[in-house]
Amino acid sequence: MESQFYDEVFMWAKKKLETYPSSDALTLNWALFFGGRRVMDKVLDSESYDEYILQCFQRLLDSRDENIKSSAAESLYTIYFRKEQYEKAEEYLSYFSDRNPDKKRRLAEIYSKTHRIEEAYKAYEELLFHYYQMADLVFYGMRMLARQEEDQEKILSLIEKVKQLAKVFDRGEFIEEVYDLENIRDEETYAYMKSDKRWQELGTK
Repeated sequence: MESQFYDEVFMWAKKKLETYPSSDALTLNWALFFGGRRVMDKVLDSESYDEYILQCFQRLLDSRDENIKSSAAESLYTIYFRKEQYEKAEEYLSYFSDRNPDKKRRLAEIYSKTHRIEEAYKAYEELLFHYYQMADLVFYGMRMLARQEEDQEKILSLIEKVKQLAKVFDRGEFIEEVYDLENIRDEETYAYMKSDKRWQELGTK
C-alpha cells in the first residue's frame, strides 16, 4: 500500500470509525489493521499516524471484553518495544494475566534490553520451569492412558522421555528414584510387565 493511498484510506476509515465510537471490536480491528499495514508497507512519515492508533489501543484498555483488553495491551507493548521505549512497554505488561506465561517471556525481553541480566535469567528460568511442570503433567496423563491400555512399550517409552526431560532441568536423579521407579516397582499395577527386559533393567537401577 503506497503512502499516499494509505493516507487516503486511513482518513476515510478514521471518519467511519468515529461514527461507531462504542464498538470496541471494530476499533480493535481497525487499529490492528492500520497499525500492521503501517509497519509492513513501510509507510513514509508513519509516525504521524501513531498518535491516533495509540489512542485507539489505549481506549480499549477500559473495555469490558477481556480478550479485547488483552489484545490492546499486547499491541501497545509491541509498539513501544519496537520503538525501544522499554519502560513504557513494561507498563502495559501489567494488563497481562500473571497466569499467562507470555508475560514472563516479554518481561525477560525487556530485562535483557535494559541490561538487567540477572533478572532476565531468572525470568527465563521461571518460564522454563513452568513449561517443565506442564510437560511433566502431560507425560503423567499419557502414562495413565498407556496404563489403562496395558501398553508396555508405550509406558517404557514415556518413562524414558520423562527421564530425559528431567535431566535437562537437573532433576534426573530425583525423577528416577522417586517419580518413575516407585511406580514401575508396583507389582499390582505393572505385573504384566515383569518379564520385559527393559522393565527389569529399570527396576534394578
